[in-house]
Amino acid sequence: MSPMYRVKNFTDLTEQESDEVLQGRNDEEVRRWMTSDRRITPDEHRRFMDSLKRNDKAIYVRIERAGCFSGVYSLNDIADGSALGGFWVSAYTRQRFLALNVVFHGMDYMFRTYGIDRIYGCQRADNHGAIRLNALLGLNRCGPSAGCGQDMEQIEITRSQWEQNTARAPQLLKLMDRTERLNPW
Repeated sequence: MSPMYRVKNFTDLTEQESDEVLQGRNDEEVRRWMTSDRRITPDEHRRFMDSLKRNDKAIYVRIERAGCFSGVYSLNDIADGSALGGFWVSAYTRQRFLALNVVFHGMDYMFRTYGIDRIYGCQRADNHGAIRLNALLGLNRCGPSAGCGQDMEQIEITRSQWEQNTARAPQLLKLMDRTERLNPW
């Protein structure tokens, strides 16, 4: 992982870090792509954060780049080496065109740290930015899935696909390097 990036489990966040996550999650651009687009209250956020300490089926991490909160990567429904992956990125990240880099580091961290064998997810058919990003990261379309909901399709990647292809893909690494050089801070 690049030294510019720092990943921290939600269960270890300071109050300030947790507040930054809540503020980012309530950003209108983030909310519009979430399962529920309503604002999360501070009490709901605290209850959710507390529940993660007792939940062995979910892992949420906060990602920082150069000391700035950049996004969240999560795994849910962890079972038999597979997990439902998800992410969102902060305004800081979107403004600097660093979403690919942030999500790459989140996924890489989850594969390396937690030994997950397969990450799958759902993408909305109208979220063209996420579709392009997921394709760049090597997630393969699996078609519609009952678990994904209407107007969504399932995507997935295995750890071996990640290690052999995505994490070493010269074009992807070059693209991420260019974006990093455009954003030295």
